[in-house]
Amino acid sequence: AFIFIGVLITSGGSVSAASNTTVIKKSDGSDLTYLDGSGKVMRLTEYTYPTQDFRGVWISNYANDLASYANETQYKNEIDAILDNMEEYGLNVMMFHIRMHNDALYDSKLNPRRNYWHNVNFDQFDPLTYIIEEAHKRGIEFHAWLNPYRVLSSGLDTDLETFAASFRSMYPEFPNNPAGNPELIVKAGEGVYLNPGEPAVRKHILDTIDEIINKYDVDAIHFDDYFYNGISDSQDNKTYSKPGYNPKGLSKADWRRDQVNLLMAGIDELLDQHFDHTGKVVQLGISPTGIYLNSASGTAGQQHYSALYCDSVAWIQ
Repeated sequence: AFIFIGVLITSGGSVSAASNTTVIKKSDGSDLTYLDGSGKVMRLTEYTYPTQDFRGVWISNYANDLASYANETQYKNEIDAILDNMEEYGLNVMMFHIRMHNDALYDSKLNPRRNYWHNVNFDQFDPLTYIIEEAHKRGIEFHAWLNPYRVLSSGLDTDLETFAASFRSMYPEFPNNPAGNPELIVKAGEGVYLNPGEPAVRKHILDTIDEIINKYDVDAIHFDDYFYNGISDSQDNKTYSKPGYNPKGLSKADWRRDQVNLLMAGIDELLDQHFDHTGKVVQLGISPTGIYLNSASGTAGQQHYSALYCDSVAWIQ
């Protein structure tokens, strides 16, 4: 499998207008300006984009980037407008959010459907198939953007046993989903995450990816930076102490990083097997926060190595 680590860098400050530049227009026809109000955003009037550049855009219902599905015509118009803009701006990769909170914006037998697509009848029209096919027609890669562990961002007002029972009651058609088992979930502040240290959780994520890559013609599986995000030490001490769960005798911090590494290695193997069986390359993309280790980069910010317990250098190696 191919692994790429992405860091999104943004910068403000207006660019002086020149004879070969023009103001970028928004979809409503108005000028695009920098968030700090420092000026209009310019682009070259003519530009030949290097074909090997990765020029991607993240698209998510969760961030209100597009409307919920109402009907086939409405949604096709939404997607076509996005793809038109991508072509206009020379973008060649769409990272589309299909798994936000242990759910699915696709036809799944493993995860409950997200409410944004409540009106979809997959027997008549599959929006994800349409998005992928239309992107490919324009030479745009489709990267399926997943949050691997997150179940609930905030607002948890009960214990995990009650939360799991509520999940089972709401989604009886998904009896094996880890969110319905209190032993497989942990608190993260007022949120809930699948427990990264549980083998059953890793299997569910691998099964989820396997379902996606066999049902849809995706070009990559893409994660953002939610790994051990806000999960306190006390939440998974029981998991860490289970017999057979720490055969390497690692410290708690190293053990946590190893749990994420085990998932990444499993995904790498899964995608390699998929290539062997089908000849289809599915890339693996990961976008952690921008700093690996301050000691390695001369920075002084949050390190994903210790704050999120993810070892991006190990993934590359």
